[in-house]
Order: sequence, then C-alpha cells, then structure tokens
Amino acid sequence: MIGDESGLRGFLEEAPDAFFLHDLEGRILDVNRRACESLGYSRSELLSLTVFDLDVGMGIPTARDRWKALRQGKTFLVSGIHRRKDRTTFPVEVHLGLHIKDGAPVVMALARDVSQRVKTEESLKRQIRINRALSEVNQAIIRMEDETKLFPMVCEVAVRFGGMSLAYIAENNPETNRLEIRANYGTGADYLDGIALSSDPGIPEGNGPSGTSFRESRIILVQNFSEDPLTAIWHERARFYGWGSSGTFPLLRGGVPYAIMGVYHPDPEAFDPEIVSLLDEMVRDISFALDNFDRERMRQEAVSEASKSQERFRAYFDSALIGMVALSPDGHFLEANESFLRMTGYTRSELFARQWEEIKDPEDRYAAREDYDRVMRGEIDFYRKDKRLLRSDGQIIYGHTAVRAVRKSTGEVDYFVINIEDVTEKKKSQEMIWRQANFDLLTGLPNRFMFLDRLKEEIKKSHRGDVSLALLFIDLDRFKEVNDTLGHQTGDKLLIEAASRISSCIRESDTVSRFGGDEFTVILSHVHAADHIEEVAQSILDRLSFPFVLGEDEESVFISASIGITVYPADGSDADKLLQNADQSMYVAKNSGRNRFAYFTSALQEKALRRLVLLNELRNALALSEFGLYFQPIMDLKTGKIVKAEALLRWHHPKLGMICPGEFIAITEETGLIVEIGDFVFREAARWVKHWAKISPEGFQVSVNMSTVQFQSKSPFMAEWFAYIDSLSLPGKSLTIEITESLLLDIEKSVTEKLKAFAGKGIQISIDDFGTGYSSLSYLLKFHIDYLKIDQSFVKSLDTRNGNLAMAEAIVIMGHKMGLAVIAEGVETPGQRDLLASIGCDFGQGFFFAHPLSPSEFEDFLGRFS
Repeated sequence: MIGDESGLRGFLEEAPDAFFLHDLEGRILDVNRRACESLGYSRSELLSLTVFDLDVGMGIPTARDRWKALRQGKTFLVSGIHRRKDRTTFPVEVHLGLHIKDGAPVVMALARDVSQRVKTEESLKRQIRINRALSEVNQAIIRMEDETKLFPMVCEVAVRFGGMSLAYIAENNPETNRLEIRANYGTGADYLDGIALSSDPGIPEGNGPSGTSFRESRIILVQNFSEDPLTAIWHERARFYGWGSSGTFPLLRGGVPYAIMGVYHPDPEAFDPEIVSLLDEMVRDISFALDNFDRERMRQEAVSEASKSQERFRAYFDSALIGMVALSPDGHFLEANESFLRMTGYTRSELFARQWEEIKDPEDRYAAREDYDRVMRGEIDFYRKDKRLLRSDGQIIYGHTAVRAVRKSTGEVDYFVINIEDVTEKKKSQEMIWRQANFDLLTGLPNRFMFLDRLKEEIKKSHRGDVSLALLFIDLDRFKEVNDTLGHQTGDKLLIEAASRISSCIRESDTVSRFGGDEFTVILSHVHAADHIEEVAQSILDRLSFPFVLGEDEESVFISASIGITVYPADGSDADKLLQNADQSMYVAKNSGRNRFAYFTSALQEKALRRLVLLNELRNALALSEFGLYFQPIMDLKTGKIVKAEALLRWHHPKLGMICPGEFIAITEETGLIVEIGDFVFREAARWVKHWAKISPEGFQVSVNMSTVQFQSKSPFMAEWFAYIDSLSLPGKSLTIEITESLLLDIEKSVTEKLKAFAGKGIQISIDDFGTGYSSLSYLLKFHIDYLKIDQSFVKSLDTRNGNLAMAEAIVIMGHKMGLAVIAEGVETPGQRDLLASIGCDFGQGFFFAHPLSPSEFEDFLGRFS
C-alpha cells in the first residue's frame, strides 16, 4: 500500500471512485477529482458542503450512529443516493472507515457510482421474469383477435340467434364510473344514443339494472320493463321503443367486473331459463375470450421483450466492466468477456483449456460446494460468494461472485452465468482499516479494543472449561522521563523494543497488547499453577531490566516495570473487574519500589473503598476547616541551629481521625482539588512565618511543597500569592517553593516564566527528592534553583561501604560547584548526621532532629534551638 501522505493523496486523486474525507459533524474536509466529476461541483464548492447536502437519505441520527460505531472499531459498506449539483440523483455504494488525521478522528468514505450495476441488475431481473413467464404460458383457444371484433359479433349473435331486439356491451370507465357503450346491434339502437348508465351507486343512473349488475357481478332480469321500479327513470325514454323486458349480464376480465352486456326484448317475461342460460354462457365465453386476449397480448409482449432483453444482455456481457463467464454444469468455460480475461491475465484459449475450479485458490475450492449442490437439486437458482482466484501469473485476486443457474424446460441446469467483481483493492483497504482499528500501529500488538474482546472471549472459554486465566497489567517505570528527555522518537523505539521483549516471554496461546501509552496487558490462558504466572512476570521484569540501546548515539537507557496480577475467577468474574483490580495491584507494585509484581488482594479492595470514601470527604474538608499545617525543622548541620522548616499538610477528620498525606494527595491531584488546597497551604505557611517573625532566627524560611498539577494549572495563583505576602509585609525570601525534578523536564514556556516570577519576588526554589529522577542535569543551569534535597532513600542506608554515601557526596559537591545549598531528608540517626556533615552537606531534616510539629509545638522548638 502507499506509505506516505502525498502518495496516498495522489492515489486517491486518481482513484476511480469518489473519495470524501469529513469530520464527525459531516463537514467535508477533502475530496478527489472523481468526487467533483460525479457530483458536478468544483472542489471548493464541495469543501463548503456537508455530507448531508449530498446524501439524500442519510439523516443526522443515522450518521452519528455510524460514526460512533466507527470509533469502536467497526467499518461499514452502505448503500445510498447522492444528489448532483443539477439536483439529479444516482445510487452509490459507500465504504466508511475511521482515520486519524492530525490527532483527530475523521471519516474516510469511498463512494462508487453503481447506476450501471443497478440498471444491469434490473434488466437481468426483468429477463428472468420474462423467461419464467414464457416457460409457464399455456396456449389457449383464441376465438377472436381482440374485443373490438368480438363485441359487435356477440351483439349480433344475441339478436339474430337469441331472439333479442337490441343488444349492447358497455365498458366501465374507472375514472368517471360511467358505463360507456362499446358495441350494439338490433332495432332501436338510437335508444342508446346519449343514454346515461353508471356504476356509481350514489346517483340514480347507477342504481338501475346496469349499475347493479356490474357492481354485484350478477345477472339482473327485468321481466316487465315499463312497470318495474328498477327501470323507472328510463320508462319515458323506452315508451317509444316498446321494451317489454330486459336482461343485464356482467362481463368479467381477469376475474373482476369489466363490462356488462344488456339485451332488450319486446315482450314481457321474455327471459326464460333457456334464454338466460344461453346468454349467460355467451358472456362467460366473452369473459374467457377477454382473458385469452389478455394472455395472448401479454405473451406477445413478453416474447418481444425477451428478444430485446437477450440482445441487451449480450451487449452487456461483451462490454461489462465486471468479469462475466458462462460455465457448463461440470465447470468448463463456455464463454468469458474481456473484463474477466483482463482481470485474470489469461488468454481465451488458456482459460478455455481449464475448469473453473482450477483457477480458484485451493483453500476456496470446496467453500461453495453446499450452494452448488442445492442448485443441482433444484432448491435454489442463485447464490453469492467471495472467492480468491489465481491469476495466470500466480497472484491472488479477491472476487465477489454472483452465480445464477439457467435451467432447461425440464428443470435441469443448462449453464451457469457468473458475475465476478474484482474487490482486491477494497479487500486490502478493509484489512488495513480493520488492522488500524484493532492493532497498535507503533508496536503491531493488539490495541485496547481487541484486547478487551479477547479477554471477554478467554473468560468465556475459562468458564466453560472450568480453568483459570491470569491478567498482567504492566506499566513501564519512568518512561515519561525518557520520552520527555530523549524525545518521542527514542520513546517510540523503546516501546517497540519493550513490546518485543514482553512478547518473547509468553506462549503462542497467550495474548499481549499495548493497552495505551506505556501500559501493556497480558492474558495467560489455561493457568493451572501460580508458579507459571510468577515465572512469566519475573521473566518480563528481567527482560525489561536489560539496557535499551536507542538513538543515533546508541545511548543506553535503563527502565523497569511494575506489574499487577489478577486471576480469573478468584479476583473478578468479568473483564472490567479484572482490569480494575489488576490496575490497583500494579500501583501497589509501583509504590513498593517498582521493578516488581504484586497480586490483587482483598486489602487492595478495602483500599479502593477507602479511597472512594476519602474522595467524597475531601470535597468539603477545606470548608469544614479539617486541614492544618505541621512543621518539620530543617537544621544547620554545622551549628545545630534551626534555620528552616518544611510545612506539611495534615488532615484531621472528625470520624476518620488523622489521615496522612500519602493517602489523599494523589486524589486531590486527580480531581483538581490540589489547586484550592495548595493555595490554603501557601497562605497558612506565610501567616505562620509572619507570626514567628520576632522569635525566629534571621533568614528563617518555611518551604512549601507545590504539586506539579498546581504549578501547571491555569489558576492565577502567583499574582494572588504575591499580593497576599505583600499584605503581610512579608519578604519573599522568607518562603521556599519545593518542586520535583519531573516538573523541570516540562519544556512549556509557562514553567520557565513562573520560575522566573518566583525568583523575581525573592521566593527561592528547592528541588525535592533529587537523584531519583531520570538524570538530565542541564535544567540546573537553565533554571534558577537555590536548593537540592537529597532523597531519603540515599540517606536511609548511608554507609561508607556502599555507594549511597558516594552518591550523596557527589550531589553535595555538584550542588556547591553550581552555587546551590544541599538539604538531606530522612536523617534518623547521629551517624547519618555525622556522615552528612563530614561530606559538607549544609542542612538536615528528619526524625533525628524532630518529627513534624504542630504550630504550638514548633513555636516551643524555635525558642529552644534558634
């Protein structure tokens, strides 16, 4: 297929079908030349329209349902009616698929004008009806050529041989309901001139013998014409002619009332049973003849149309754009058009030397056997099948075939006519769209949608087989830092390699997918022991711990992974529950130090429930004054005096008691509450610094932790904070803002501007947890940083016999060389304090000096250690 955007554009521009690209509101974004030609619009005109302007039958609800299904990975092949600029319409067949353009979903539509095909199909249907009608027509005795000759003769017979004075036939005009005279014979024929006869029961002329006989399809006899109430309105008119009696007989055509025959006799009581029987037989013969006329007329028309249809079919066969062949019942070629020869690459002689089965792909040779057998048994005459055909050069083409059997008069199959449409490109396009909808384009692994489908299927299989399956939820640790530092191309290469390594750890019967971003999921089916799950999980961790050699400089990058594990059915009976629990256990592994796996436990479930409770209670905690600050002293390691403090948020819930920040800070960041709470922390810290101004040492500072979420928010917090400390007459140097390394990896201009604004106000910046992030020290030169805080993970196992002391010393030396002061967190023993002092670390913080203290306790501490 075409690989780049320009190549794809060129391909679509020359495509034989109309191409449309539109957004999910129906606005047309792009079209090809064929779209302009087929609709009569210029490209600019089409780009000003929506698909609803062009598609006659498609409404907005239908379109939105289709687009919603497209976003769930489905594709459509739909029929519709397109309207040209000149308001004429034509039928189309439209293939719809989803495409991502510039990060946004758009709909790709290929519309094929099927006018010719529709006409062809209609012609074929008409031919079939004619042929069937011809085969079922039975020859009948034709008494006359048509009714124009029959009616006068019948009237004459009725008078000459039936003893009537006058006879007439009147046809009903369905538009006026008038019974109009078509033929008459006998004396007194002028009686009929201008006579009003009707089949309408709503007028007097429609309630006489003629109208009643026609409507009710029965014989009406008037044995005393001059006195019968039924003929009252005609008494005066008939007096001159001396009618004694009359009879009216219905004529049927095709089994329904068509006309009436009326006869008059000079004598009353003239209609005895023999006369009535004779006249009744006559009208029955007339009805039979009328039906014969109609049948003969239809037969002649059918013969004429069949001849014309056969000529049209031959012309279509020879010139059709789709392939057409005729086969004998045993599969030998009887005929093939030029389109089929071009499609398959055979010459006529090469093709006729083969059988139909020989040019089909071996795997498809028996696919339609059941349909063929049904045709031969006479159960069906037509079927459709998609087949793979072998070209003369060995290439495979995809054909959509429509097979019709033409039978002899005996019912046996005479030959087959097969239409073959080359759908190779359409098939490839469908496969590409399907793959895009179900596979991750970067790694080639199943994506989230396909994975969820497979997980549901595997759950069903496990349920039926009463076996377990395991779900592994894998998150790559610190991938974002690699991606942000080394660039997205390097990050993509890492993901591709990670996908390959994970895939190498599982069986063919298992499934691995890229679930999204830096997350992967694995289904281990038919699991019989926990040992197998743990072997696979540990193998994945081991493979991912090897260095990734990436980039043009072949730089080695190290990452790890955190894996959460759930088992069906113990940890959940459906896909959503298993994924939710696996995600929770993955975070347990990550929070336990990364590069490990963790099983889902009931404790995790309890933790999730507690998290939900905390989320609900957090919404009102600030308004209910449940938050407060504690302060942990930061000591000068040379003098042992207090010089700083870190403000630490505490939540005292009236029912749940004291809740540590580790439980609720992440929730506030996810919900956005951190912005409002962070504002409270800053103002409260500033207020206490002002309160302790007289008893605190010169240069005393309080540091405030600032969340990355809060820092990157659009809230105007900086201007408000600056105004607040000004209102307290508090110098900016009394406060320090603590941020993490990851924030400095953000290349957004707003981050730089905010750091400069803090520095301009005199507020200093400290990097918290330094040394635990992905190493890229250039930001220490780029930004104005005042302090580095050595992460407590280095301090906890500080010893001259391991590398942590050397790492701490390197941070101190580097910081001092760059003009930065260094603070060590987590100092818990005198030995740790002494080692840190020996390497020149400036400040220390930890339980050795003091736990976090309430404001009143901290005030006492200030008095003792200032």
